[in-house]
Parts: sequence; C-alpha cells; structure tokens
Amino acid sequence: MALIKVNVNALDNVSGRKNLLINGGMLVDQRQSTMQFSSSSGFRCDRWYQGSDASGTFQYTQSTDAPAGFGNSIKIQCTTAASLSASSYNYIMHKLEGNALQSMNSTNGIVEHTISFYAKSSKTGVYTVNIRDEDNSLMNSKTFTVSTANTWERYVLTFPAHTSGKLDNDNLSSYRLYWWFASGTDQTSGTFYNGTWGAQSNPNRVSSSNVHLGDSTNNNFYITGIQMEVGNKASDFEHRSFAEELRGCQRYYFEPQSFN
Repeated sequence: MALIKVNVNALDNVSGRKNLLINGGMLVDQRQSTMQFSSSSGFRCDRWYQGSDASGTFQYTQSTDAPAGFGNSIKIQCTTAASLSASSYNYIMHKLEGNALQSMNSTNGIVEHTISFYAKSSKTGVYTVNIRDEDNSLMNSKTFTVSTANTWERYVLTFPAHTSGKLDNDNLSSYRLYWWFASGTDQTSGTFYNGTWGAQSNPNRVSSSNVHLGDSTNNNFYITGIQMEVGNKASDFEHRSFAEELRGCQRYYFEPQSFN
C-alpha cells in the first residue's frame, strides 16, 4: 500500500468547531425583547452585548433579514439622531473566556487569526473592528468599508500574531471583539492601531474616519455570520444547530424554554 503524505498546513480551518465565537449566526435570542436606549447597555442576541452612550437612540432587534444561507441577524436602527460628544460611543461586543481560546496560543504569544462576517447598512463608509487582549493588556484594530448601501457583503479581517504573552487557560474574560458604529474623540483622537498590536489606549482604538450611525433616523446596520478562526484564511461559516448554540449560550444566561 502506498504511503499517503498529508500536508498538515492544508488542513487549517477544516476540522469541526473552528469558530471560536458563540452564536455568530444570531440564532439564539433568549431574552426576545426589543432594546432601545441612548445611554445604557445590555444583550440582544445571546453573547452579543450592545453599548451606547450619547450617540443617538438605537433600537436593537433580532432580524430575519439575512444573507443567503442564514436565517437571522442583529439589526441596529437609529431612532433618534444626535451629534457626537467626546465621550460618545455605540458598539456591539463579544466576550470570550481564555479556556475557549487555547488554540490561539503559540510558544510565547498568540497566532494570527481571522475574523469574517456578513454586514449591510444604509450608511456607507468606514467602520472599525477593535480587539482587546485583556490577558496581555494589548489592543489592535482594523477597518472595513461599506461601499454599497443596503447590500449584504462579506468582510474578512486577519489580525497578526503577537509575542507578548499567551491567553490564560481559565474562565475569565481574555478577549473582546468590538464593532464600532459611533465614536467620539475619546476613542478616535490618538494614533489608530491599524493592524498593529499596541498597549491598550482608548484614543487609539477607533478610526477617525469611522461613521456616525446615529446622525440620522434613516440609518441602520445588520450583521451576522461572525466567525473567528485560527490562521490567515476565512473558511465558510460553521453552521451549528440551534440546540448546540443554545447550550453554549446557556452557560452565561438561562431562560426556560417552551417547545410544542
């Protein structure tokens, strides 16, 4: 029998459980309540936290408007417009435990990893994705551009490795991902990270070109199919069953379920 040689590198992003995030397809929404606020925060779809302050009033809902192959998204709708102050912000955030991220660890730091997602918006322009490595007190950010309004597009951002320390193997928050929809100068006035890891500094985390989604009640933003995986390539979204995603979400929040 001939020996078959396998290129291990060619197997990256092929095995199961490649998506390090929970509920990236916005299937699970245990709270099932419309959120609308201008200066408070909370969860909409499970594991996706909305933060907003003085950037307008926004309504967050689980939507059935989604790209082909998906059933749900998070919709962010501006319902009351406002001008930005220095401290204004609006974002969604996903928090991850260190024990779920051990595949990202290298000998003395973390490996490169890729974030992909589908989004559409009525407001074209530049948006920022910001990473916060809490175990090593580092941040990094990149931008993506919505060029065509009201059109679902897939976006891929690869973040480089760093050698500043590993992610802890515990159940504490190690990594946070932010999508920014509005930001005052408290987050935009510094030197933007732009793909380079640096010490945590709020003024550096958001591009000064970032859109202000709260400047008109005509503005909305939809997002789904969010995946983070090891390596520099974005593979197809890892669809999991509702039951599997629900179990992952119930580790953090439990609402009794009724089934017919």
